[in-house]
Amino acid sequence: MTFYYNDSWLGFLSENFVRDALKRSQDDCPGCRDTMNSALLHLHQQMSLLDKLRKYYEEIRGDLLTSITALYTKFEKKLPHSNDLEKDKMIYLNVARHFLLTSNAETLYYGRYITEGIDSYVAEAFSEQKKKKKARDLRI
Repeated sequence: MTFYYNDSWLGFLSENFVRDALKRSQDDCPGCRDTMNSALLHLHQQMSLLDKLRKYYEEIRGDLLTSITALYTKFEKKLPHSNDLEKDKMIYLNVARHFLLTSNAETLYYGRYITEGIDSYVAEAFSEQKKKKKARDLRI
């Protein structure tokens, strides 16, 4: 019997939400586009993280739902598995879909899906992604 450790998986999905919301808020910021110096002129500096999650939640959720298999592949090594990898993949993908379809900005923000322990797993996964991206860019 395999214990499906979903805490780190949900933490990884939550961190994807947060990073994407932060990036989108900077991309949409008139102060950033106009290369203003003062933080007072940057809308993304004035918005709280919860406000950013609320503003971009539906867009990000749609993007994550369409790329859920790729996200699983990036985090797969951090998850426990049984002898049946296809079954494991299906279970983790179903958990992710359910999480994405039933959560909202407030549940992400207040839900404590990212703890100090999970943060290290998630940070490691993002670090590995950056290394792979750099290696690909160097080959080009």
